[in-house]
Amino acid sequence: MIKRLCEDYDIFIFDLDRTVFDTYTKKGEPIWAKQMIQPLKRFDEDLVVDDCESECILQPGIRQILEYLKSKNKKVGFISRGGVFNLDYEKQPSIELLKIFGIYDYFSFKKLMLYKTDIKANHLSEIGKCVFFDDMDTDLNAARKIPDVVVIDRKQFNYWSDLL
Repeated sequence: MIKRLCEDYDIFIFDLDRTVFDTYTKKGEPIWAKQMIQPLKRFDEDLVVDDCESECILQPGIRQILEYLKSKNKKVGFISRGGVFNLDYEKQPSIELLKIFGIYDYFSFKKLMLYKTDIKANHLSEIGKCVFFDDMDTDLNAARKIPDVVVIDRKQFNYWSDLL
């Protein structure tokens, strides 16, 4: 699917929470990346643990998708509503996680860390023709109304490698 989309699209936009990575408390309850507590420590290639033993796990195959898009000179960005209010961009937990995982530099286009009340579709409208990956039905449905935006629901596949 990604290879076919690369024939017609140059811009690929990702949500972060539950799309690029998943975060859980030490009891296994899902949380948002913005709830991770400093210091963050890389445990292995695809696992970061915070001060309270919460875990952030990079989704299987996402690194390969990002590498493929980079190899095809595609513009890759993210739009996340996981921003912590009044916290500098560089100190946002999601940004730190992308850097710790070593995938931040794959995102060379739009890098939008929004507050929870912002509307992703407004930003997608400004981008124009693109492929948008997200897991939240509200954002997916709003994006489907934008001309020239291909919407892919992260909940519809198990592994990112299934899309290659």
